[in-house]
Amino acid sequence: MFRALVFFLLTPALMAQPARPVVGDTRPLPDHLLRQALWDGSKWSLEVRSPGAAALRLHFTGFHVGGGLLRITGTGSAAGPFTQDGPLSDGDFWSPLIAGDTAIVEYEPSPGASGEIPFRIPQVGHFYPAPLRKDRERGLVACHADLTTQPAWLAAASSVALMLFETTYMGIPYWTVCTGTLLADTNHTGRPLFLTAHHCIQTDEEARSLETYWNFRNTGPSTLDYYSGNFGSWIPASLASTLQKVTGATILKTTSESEGDGTLLLLAANPPPGVMFAAWNPRELPLAAPTGTVHHPDGSFQRITLGQRAANDPGTNVEARFRPSDYYYKISEQVGLTEGGSSGAALLTNDFLVSGTLSYGPEVSCADPNHIGIYGRFTHFLPRIQSLLNFASPGPCMAEITAVNQPIPATGGGGTFNISAPPGCYWAVASDYNHISVAPNAGSGPRNGVIFTVSPNSGTFPTSARPGTFSVISEERRVVHLMQEGTGGNIVYADVPLTHPFAPEINFLKGYNVQAYGCALPSGFCPESATTRGQMAEFIIRTLYGDNFIAAGSPYFADVATTHPAFRFIQKMKELDITGGCTLTTYCPDDPVTRGQMAAFLIRALQVRNGLDGRAPFSIMQAPYFTDTSPSNIFFSYIQEMKELGITSGCTATAYCVNDPTTRGQIAVFLVRALFALSENR
Repeated sequence: MFRALVFFLLTPALMAQPARPVVGDTRPLPDHLLRQALWDGSKWSLEVRSPGAAALRLHFTGFHVGGGLLRITGTGSAAGPFTQDGPLSDGDFWSPLIAGDTAIVEYEPSPGASGEIPFRIPQVGHFYPAPLRKDRERGLVACHADLTTQPAWLAAASSVALMLFETTYMGIPYWTVCTGTLLADTNHTGRPLFLTAHHCIQTDEEARSLETYWNFRNTGPSTLDYYSGNFGSWIPASLASTLQKVTGATILKTTSESEGDGTLLLLAANPPPGVMFAAWNPRELPLAAPTGTVHHPDGSFQRITLGQRAANDPGTNVEARFRPSDYYYKISEQVGLTEGGSSGAALLTNDFLVSGTLSYGPEVSCADPNHIGIYGRFTHFLPRIQSLLNFASPGPCMAEITAVNQPIPATGGGGTFNISAPPGCYWAVASDYNHISVAPNAGSGPRNGVIFTVSPNSGTFPTSARPGTFSVISEERRVVHLMQEGTGGNIVYADVPLTHPFAPEINFLKGYNVQAYGCALPSGFCPESATTRGQMAEFIIRTLYGDNFIAAGSPYFADVATTHPAFRFIQKMKELDITGGCTLTTYCPDDPVTRGQMAAFLIRALQVRNGLDGRAPFSIMQAPYFTDTSPSNIFFSYIQEMKELGITSGCTATAYCVNDPTTRGQIAVFLVRALFALSENR
């Protein structure tokens, strides 16, 4: 007989509803849980119950059963057996979905194994009988086109899966759904490459928790009530035991909403037999081109949306992130409707080629005929992932450019530049700002005469100087910064004449009240003076938060007293993990900030600015850009990223001068390029 461990755990209270459907929450299990398992002489048995759940998933950590065996069973469904380290071979994984509110865990140790249970179960995923989100009136007949009405799309629909995974909102974990598509590689190897949106899956933890469900579609009449197919109602044992699913995945490449909102995953196992691997389109989608999208709104049966490419929108702010139009297609949805749970679905041409991924859908009611979906362009994600798609061209696929950072007059301007890339190497060119245009937007191999144009700036200089960038994307990104003056104005700082090379950036910062102690403020900026580490902290924190922030009152560093002019700013730098100090106990606030230290501070601050952890990983080219900065240098990765994002071109054509001090004028330029021009919150 099993011992029932019943956990009456409160549902985590979401302070506000996230945009994606909420289908479950994550609940902690006590550390002493496994000590209550029963031993019958051959196996350990444990019953985990979460009352009211329609289904459960268990989180295993430290899993190393060796030759032992783990099985999980529920009401009419089972998972396992698991051996070795589990689906992802690293000892940390979520179990497949188990129907009902009870999961029975059985562990059979291998002969000679110790009496200890070689894993932990710190959490359980608790899934609701129906989604919480029913805030809009919906109906299948009014809004949604069932696949039974479009039989020609059934084969393509087999490449599309419903995604279930854990994410967080305001620090609270919850379970949600998105849509993704199997992607073919060029050699047709059958590797389970899986395409979805970055705003669905962007961390290793989310990918680890992913479970994909295949061929989940309505086979009955299209007049079924919309909610007859929602996530909660297909959990019962009669259906859960027959679902075709794959548990676990790893991230291969992801790119943020400001760059097209795409993620490529490798599933932990092959999909079920008979599914289609979708081919993809390396060319731009023409205006008015017909499109189709197979998706799972609110975790329902597969639906289909038919439409066509509309004129580009001017860029959109979604959930405090700016999404430039050059990275997205605007699709007029004429049949069907994409809603929450559809995110990540592939935009398909009428010959079933992947051309984009759904980033966000229409915020409208079923009765509104003006349905617009916004899709990240596959041509802009393809350069990032082409090496993962088995391209035959040898070596890295890098597109180098002749364009350089430059000032632009208030009257506007532009120019041309060349792209050098190996034959067959795909690249994309995109404006990151509405006042800058570039053409063409995509291509492959070498290309001369790419055009960029900057529109006039009618604002008054210097307070209306404006940054802007455009990007060339291959395996890594190349960013060109264009700082544009306004139409004229007065000198802001007495020691920064309008002819000063850094005047636009310095005066731009003044408009945001970004300055630092150590100069005769407000009359001076001291652009030629060396920046101290304390001043650097004030510059960065004022850029991120202005003066509206809270920091701990007890000093983190022995050499930064509460009376130091940079105290609050250094405290916040420590709390954001932008700095760890110059030693374990000191910050060295009055030392000059070196160019290497500045690179680390800025890239970490950029991560924070864009909603990430300051130490979040980022990809770089391993070949050094500068002769004086080797991979063994502590600041190497940050300097590489500074170069790739166009924040710096070095102190000479070949060197970075990693140990040189940085002037306050130079810091102004770096701040504007990194924390304003590249901010996704702009």
